[in-house]
Parts: sequence; C-alpha cells; structure tokens
Amino acid sequence: MSGLKSVSFADGCELTLIEDHVFRDCALLEEIALPDDVEHVGISAFRGCDGLRRLSIPAGVADEPGIREIAEILPACEVVVRGKTIFPSVTAGG
Repeated sequence: MSGLKSVSFADGCELTLIEDHVFRDCALLEEIALPDDVEHVGISAFRGCDGLRRLSIPAGVADEPGIREIAEILPACEVVVRGKTIFPSVTAGG
C-alpha cells in the first residue's frame, strides 16, 4: 500500500476500528479524515506515513494509542479534532 495518496470514506460509513499498522508506510498519504463512527485507532496505524500533513479525527479518539504517538512519529502532521488542532502542540490561549 505504499503508493496510497488519499483515502476517503463514504458518508454514513460505519467504520469503528482503525487496525494496528493499517496505513503503515504509506509515505505518500497526505491527508485523511476519519469517519465520525471511529472509536479506536490502533498502534502504529500511521507510522511511516511521512507525507501525512493533516489528520482530522472525531473527538472520541483523541486519546487513542495511534493518535497519541503522532506527535512523536510524525511531528509535521497537524491533527485536528473536528476544528480544533491538537498537534502540533499550541500553548493555552494562543
């Protein structure tokens, strides 16, 4: 899957689980918006996605293992919880 550039999900899709390593080493992947029904993001789901610049997620997965590790493994990736950027870290009030 290393040539994957984009991923889209149909409206109303019932995807609830992003498996461990599912997008691993998709270095060309640039942006992805996880569906609102996602409840779990596994470890290393985005490891090696060096081209990933923006990941939009539902609020319920912000503390999932595969999201928490993004600040470390993909420091240039902006993680957005449906309108609120959580990575890269920003100071309170700024």
